Order: sequence, then C-alpha cells, then structure tokens
Amino acid sequence: MVTQQLPLVSVCIPVFNGESYILECINSVLKQSYTNFELLILDNCSTDSTSTIIEKIGDSRISYVKNEINIGSINNFTRCVEQAKGQYFLLLPHDDLLLPGSLKEFVVRLDDPTVGFVYSAIRVIDLNGDTIYTQVNHGENQLFTCEEALTDIVNFFSPIQIAMARTSVLQRLGGFDAQYGLFTDIHLWLSVIFDGWKTFYDSKPLVCHRVHSQQGQDAFIKRNLAN
Repeated sequence: MVTQQLPLVSVCIPVFNGESYILECINSVLKQSYTNFELLILDNCSTDSTSTIIEKIGDSRISYVKNEINIGSINNFTRCVEQAKGQYFLLLPHDDLLLPGSLKEFVVRLDDPTVGFVYSAIRVIDLNGDTIYTQVNHGENQLFTCEEALTDIVNFFSPIQIAMARTSVLQRLGGFDAQYGLFTDIHLWLSVIFDGWKTFYDSKPLVCHRVHSQQGQDAFIKRNLAN
C-alpha cells in the first residue's frame, strides 16, 4: 500500500471578488523556493471572474473550493483552518503577497517545538503593489515567551499579518471567532499564547500587506462582514 505524504504547510487563500489581485497572490505562493505545501483557495461565492482566473492555473498543489453560499469572511477563514491538511497553517488574504523565501523562513522558525506561531515585519503596499512603508516592530529577531508576546501585542496593538501557526493548535482552539470582528486575528493569536506557546518574530519583511479601499478591514470598519 502506498501512503500519500501530506504537505508540511497549508497556505490558504480566502477570497471574495478577488479578480484584481488573486493571480498575483497565487503566483507569490507558487514561486516560493520552499515547495512542500498545499495551496487551498476558498472562494466565498465570488460574482466576478475570480473562479475563471483560478481554473486557468495548472498546478497540482492547488485545491479550489467555491462555497455554495456566502458564509461571511471570518467564517471562511475558519473553514480554511478546518480544511488544512498540513502541519503548519498560513492564512494569506487574496490581496496580500508572500515575499520570496518567506515559507522557508517561517518553517525553519517552527522547527522549535515550543513556538506556536511565527510572524514578521511587513511591507505595506498600495493597490498597484508599490511600497508605502515597511513596518518593523524590532530591529532583530525575537523569541518571545508567553508573557513577552502578550506585552509585544499590547505595545504595538496592530493585527499580526500573515502568521504561520501550528494547524493542530488552531483547529483545537476553533479557528477565528466572528464575534470579535475586526479583532478576530488578535483574539486568535492571544488564544495561542494563553495556550502556553512561545512566538517568534522575524525582523525581515517576509510578506506584503496591501492597503486599499475594498480590503477586508475597510468592510469591518463599515460593519459589513458579509464578504
């Protein structure tokens, strides 16, 4: 009997009407030097050409699922967690990007069995992909204890963008909780920390976070979580 080897990393892209950015996002994953991953794309009932764009990409690592109904953005995040098969999980919004070498860097940091999740400095880009600024919380890499991680989140109080975490931990904790709205990611990372895990901060920007008027945070502010 041949046993199918599961990928080590599950990169999950939740998307709704992402035709403007989804191809660039997908390519930022497929071009990674680290290749032991699955790419799950969960489409939350897009009404634009998102599905057409995705279906034209021929790569066996991609699994594309389109929800029958719109289940809300945060519930779609949690569905990503539920469907992930890899040991490590990374949620990549459809308008954001991985920088070259980021998956390899994240995976290396999770070799430490005491680390629950890894995050990094981020490059903030505009709708055209041009850099607005780079957000660096610390000039050097940091391995935080639970207490230090809590202090760091309180001091900077900004969403931890595109972290890689242990899938089993996120699944056990129930994923993202929609009742926390804009702060659902902060709540989840705090839950991991309170579960007894250390965190690792990489001072190099490993990801790009795109800022534009149609992004999810803007919908949160307008109290519209349907997408």
